[in-house]
Amino acid sequence: MNKEERLPLLGGNPEACSKENPGKPLRLKRHITLFGAVLIMVGNVIGSGIFLSPKGVIENSGSVGASLIIWTATGVYNLAQALCYAELGTIIPRAGGDYSYIYEVFGPWPAFMCAWIHVVVIASSSCAVIARTAGLYLLQPLSLDCDVGNITLLAVFIIVTLAAINAISSVWGARAMGLFTICKFLALGVVIIAGIVQLIQGQTGNFRNSFDGTATNPGPLAIAVLDGYFAYKGWELLNALPEEMVNPERDLGPTVWISMTLVTAAYVLTNVAYFSVLSPTGLLQSDAVALTFTEKAIGSNFIWIMSIFVALSCMGAVNGDFLSNSRYVLAGGRYKQVPRVFSYIHVERSTPVLAVILLMVFPLMYAIFTDLQVIQEYASLTVQFKMILTLSALFYLRWKQPDIPRPYKVNTVVSIVTFLLMLALVALSFYQSPFTSLAGVGVFALGVPFYGAILFARKFSVNNKTSNAITAGLQCIFLVAPDGLSDYRSVLKNPRATE
Repeated sequence: MNKEERLPLLGGNPEACSKENPGKPLRLKRHITLFGAVLIMVGNVIGSGIFLSPKGVIENSGSVGASLIIWTATGVYNLAQALCYAELGTIIPRAGGDYSYIYEVFGPWPAFMCAWIHVVVIASSSCAVIARTAGLYLLQPLSLDCDVGNITLLAVFIIVTLAAINAISSVWGARAMGLFTICKFLALGVVIIAGIVQLIQGQTGNFRNSFDGTATNPGPLAIAVLDGYFAYKGWELLNALPEEMVNPERDLGPTVWISMTLVTAAYVLTNVAYFSVLSPTGLLQSDAVALTFTEKAIGSNFIWIMSIFVALSCMGAVNGDFLSNSRYVLAGGRYKQVPRVFSYIHVERSTPVLAVILLMVFPLMYAIFTDLQVIQEYASLTVQFKMILTLSALFYLRWKQPDIPRPYKVNTVVSIVTFLLMLALVALSFYQSPFTSLAGVGVFALGVPFYGAILFARKFSVNNKTSNAITAGLQCIFLVAPDGLSDYRSVLKNPRATE
């Protein structure tokens, strides 16, 4: 598909792209309201980090006052990025989010590179790490042995269970996300209220001369900003789900404003609460800040409750991975960058079953490793590459197609400043950690041979015949059919008719 074929599709409803007469075609269900969208976005942003170890910001900023400013500023910065994504999401309201935007504007090769690094490396390794963390914090209150084997088994169970929920019903997946989000807010609410009580009782010592010791070297301050910035990541989730939103053109913008404002306020107030009890030194010495805070502010008898909240928070992040990243795989199937069958929809449940199953495989592979931090450090820079490409697509469309309907449009100054700040973050990353940054580029480049292999395999008819046979078998086993078909039940009787 060349650029001339892609661009006329921009701005259209994805349901209009089908050549079938849509009496009642097979589609992803539109079930996400504005309230549900807020719960999903907030639930995916608030992960385990704010409960476990937000010490990177205070360690590199040097003072309480500077750290609170950084938490606020990075929240505003992520809000600006999310608003830019919201504009693109209303122009190209398709499953797959930034992968679809990059494909439509810049073509298949850049899109594949971004999908490769996001799905196979970053999201999958992160999902495995978070699942292992959830397993650890579930075992602790149950007084069970927290050895590596038990943690791995529980992580596998969490991954498989949440994958099954999302394969069975997208509605169940979204509702589970809402439930996890409520649990996260309850946990943060406990911390914030306990902190307020401590402040009322006069525990304000850490806020006196709060800027004493602030770092003056731009290097550590840059690292503090990066630590704060990545704590807000995950808001991209909703852009992968526009085909399941009731009204994405109307709801994407307000969802971003509401969600990111709530998250920023919650993060800042939570850190204020931490400092009402813990000194900067005490916070740095804790590997699980929320648990240490709970012990000091409320009592050790309540630590098990916070442990469960942390575990549920982690499980919510894993659920969010399946809810959103399976749509990356689905979009890849539509664009034929992975086998087309992974874009097929279950004929009864309207879920991308095979996309969820494929996405489950990668975290299960990673889950057997006890330390994936190195992989995530190497790959984290590539997130910025992907987002720079995405914002470049935004500017390209404004330049080349200014008349495309834009139900939501972010202020031009905001989008330009955001883009420049993203470039600055990449430059600072190379300046502070050149080896890690170059390794990240290497991980990104690993997608090149994979994409070359896909193009090479397409040239052989024997491969196509084998692929068609496998597709037919998978359709019969999993009861899936191409989305958009109005006569999909008859297709199941003759799966090869779809090829």
